[in-house]
Amino acid sequence: AEFANVLVLNKTDLVSSEQLGNLKSIFEKINPGARIIESQFGIVDPNLLLNTKAFYLNSASMLPGWKTELAGVQHKSETDEYGISSFVYRNDRPFHPDRFESLCLS
Repeated sequence: AEFANVLVLNKTDLVSSEQLGNLKSIFEKINPGARIIESQFGIVDPNLLLNTKAFYLNSASMLPGWKTELAGVQHKSETDEYGISSFVYRNDRPFHPDRFESLCLS
């Protein structure tokens, strides 16, 4: 998130305004220059995401995370520091569309 120019917070309708405020505060701390867009159901105007002309290498290279990484300094991961995590599911056989939809709706 530190180098993103635009951050999309999706499913904002599923959290309280206090939770959303806390999340936005975390992202503002990580990347104070990023535009934060709130969305529901992944609906975002493409013009807000594409061809923003908002990345400047000189500015990005001055961010503390960039300098720390280049210097090889150990740091806390986003998972440890902010509780942010992700996963990637890989399998040669794709999900069955109907069963996957049923799982998502349950």
